[in-house]
Amino acid sequence: MRNIVVSGHCQTNGVAAALAELMPDDKVTALPLPSIYGTPEDVFIPAAHAADIWIHGADQAFLDKHGLNPGTRGAPAQLGLPLIYFDAFHPDTCMLMQRGSGEIFHDQPLSSAITAWAWQHGLLPDEVPALFHKNVFAALGYFDRWAANVEHLRRTFAAAGWADEFDRFFLNVQRTGNFMHTFNHPKVHVLASLAKMLAARLGCDEAVWARDVNVQDILAVVTWPLYPDVADAYGLTGGSYQWRWHGEHQTSVQAFAETSYLAYARCNLGTKDTVICGVDGPMLDRVLGPLCGVAA
Repeated sequence: MRNIVVSGHCQTNGVAAALAELMPDDKVTALPLPSIYGTPEDVFIPAAHAADIWIHGADQAFLDKHGLNPGTRGAPAQLGLPLIYFDAFHPDTCMLMQRGSGEIFHDQPLSSAITAWAWQHGLLPDEVPALFHKNVFAALGYFDRWAANVEHLRRTFAAAGWADEFDRFFLNVQRTGNFMHTFNHPKVHVLASLAKMLAARLGCDEAVWARDVNVQDILAVVTWPLYPDVADAYGLTGGSYQWRWHGEHQTSVQAFAETSYLAYARCNLGTKDTVICGVDGPMLDRVLGPLCGVAA
């Protein structure tokens, strides 16, 4: 029985659970990387060193710091774990950051770039739904993310040592339609496909790809909707404006905007001191400003 340890961030537990089901003769343990949601380093480092095989998404600085570079005396055998990031289905998602401190707003798991811009510019929640329009999405490039996302994911797989397996993996998941809950939370069948890829490298035969894997989809607690116009752009059904957050459920754009505005107020966010991360701010101004009478 091999001691196999799987380390990443939010995707760790799903991959480890699926791999454990596929490889019952081995001991498979999820050990999230040290982070705000992860494992304390004094627990993590001995457990990683004790593994027969360590599957991880740790960066080079972390490996150097803790003597975990492959080939280093006492370091376990290792496989890379590619992190699935894919925002083509949810191009409006973003995170908010406090200007100056760099602190990320965590009271609400994710934000809408359009809604956050509307809040920054003094629009009321009942004025936000009019901005969720096909022409606005097109002007913001929301229908043009697919190719760039595929190439980013391909590079992620190559960097983790899985370049040759990418096409098979991606063809397997893309035929399922919208395979993401949010831009960084894949649905459980994607994590199961990652586990099958790992299992094949660890000695399972070809039949592993056809195996059914039944593990809990724990990342479904936060689900961003596939906007109807984005769904249409990809020829998919099931588009909606329904957000789910750890038991909360908003069923319209206005309800989501109201919830977001309340969360910003509760945390005393200031419209002038909040940055919409990873978003082209001038583009938001150019596209949304004329619709709202706001100068670009």
